[in-house]
Amino acid sequence: MAEIATLLFKGYGCVRRKLGCVKNQEDWCLPLACLLCSAAAGDEHRKAMIQMGDDFGSRGWIYAAHICYVVAHLELGSRRRFQLIGCEWVLNYQSVLKEEMERTEVYEYVASLTSGIGQPRFQEFKYLYACDLAKAGLSARALDYCESIARTIFKFPRLISSYFIERVIMLCKELLRGKEEEEEEEEEVEWLLKLCRLHRAFSAPSSSFSVGSCSYESQEFQEELDSRYTVGELLGKGSFGTVYAGVRKADGKQVAIKYVTKAPEDSFPGAKPLEVALMEMVSKPPRCENVVELLEWFDVSTSFVLVLERPIPCMDLQKFRASNKNGQLSECLAREIMWQVVQAVRHCYNRRVLHGDIRSENILINTDTLEVKLIDFGCGELLSDNLYTSYAGHSSYIWSLGVLLVEMICGDICFHYVDRVIEMCSRVVSGECCHLISWCLKNPENRPTFDEILSHAWFTEEFQDTVQVRELE
Repeated sequence: MAEIATLLFKGYGCVRRKLGCVKNQEDWCLPLACLLCSAAAGDEHRKAMIQMGDDFGSRGWIYAAHICYVVAHLELGSRRRFQLIGCEWVLNYQSVLKEEMERTEVYEYVASLTSGIGQPRFQEFKYLYACDLAKAGLSARALDYCESIARTIFKFPRLISSYFIERVIMLCKELLRGKEEEEEEEEEVEWLLKLCRLHRAFSAPSSSFSVGSCSYESQEFQEELDSRYTVGELLGKGSFGTVYAGVRKADGKQVAIKYVTKAPEDSFPGAKPLEVALMEMVSKPPRCENVVELLEWFDVSTSFVLVLERPIPCMDLQKFRASNKNGQLSECLAREIMWQVVQAVRHCYNRRVLHGDIRSENILINTDTLEVKLIDFGCGELLSDNLYTSYAGHSSYIWSLGVLLVEMICGDICFHYVDRVIEMCSRVVSGECCHLISWCLKNPENRPTFDEILSHAWFTEEFQDTVQVRELE
């Protein structure tokens, strides 16, 4: 980002020398350049960049807004005025300039290399451009565009309509009918056959696709999974899935690969498990670094496969506590962990996701850095105003946080009587900590908000660890 800031400073200086003071440039160029040079954490930096872009866009400074979005690697179409780079409104395809298409293609390509982000909403423009190329007699270039579109569809099949896939297939077949070189046709048509299989799978009645059927997903996605990842040792097994260590072959990145057995209702083409949907919601930028990231997922045979980030070295909070005397952490250490857990839970709540199972086993600790990751959304649900009142969803979260804090500092104790728990905690923790525990566990209607927790005296005021004079019974 600092390199882009340097270009902005130089460009601003050049414009100023040639044209003198230019109001709009002063309003956006210098603030943007300064933000790019900021030393803020990566996710905070990106969030600030997107917010600045939204502000510029609301003022009608489209190029400035798009610079912010491009630097932040925002997905095309995620903003109403961010469909083509440098273009404010797209009334129809005929109004699109060649320069805007080419500029956006460059962004699509660079984003795919640097962040792996695809641009499914851009494929309609590419299809229309391919049609124009075909009309102009540039069949080879048009076919290249179709292949590029097809490869994006393979990555995001659930984000592309069956009707659009059919249109792409029809154009490809028309272009191929005009080709005379059989060898080239045979080489180029493999991706088209794959696209046709995908279209048939999505167009077939759901009843014809049982869990054990040999569908597009079970064949193609399994091949893609095997070609991109090496599956290693078993990391854990539960009622909702089995997790293995994995390595991404492209760059050696260590990941966690989770296999989730399909339910009968998940057997039709294009089905997306709730856990994946929830993780996509919490993984969209700007992310929270304390929530494990869903890198990608596959639909293979009888399972959904989730590829997740894997902090190394790490252990879950339950084992981390067990490695300490009496299974208890110091207040100072508990406070550092708790702060991050609250950030993670607040992020989920803001994304309308109820994790549903906040406990020590679902919190990973990087043992080198003490960075926290909230994992396992298998019990999660969507927070809906119709299903939950804001009080109910929020209250359950705060209760879970209170229980977690008690376990970290006081160890495993019985929770039959809240008053008894608080009285026991008061023997071994500071007054500030005891007050926060009481606030989280008592009267559900008066439980604190996430911001109130993070601004509580236990987090904001300096204190010395309370000496734990005796073990809890």
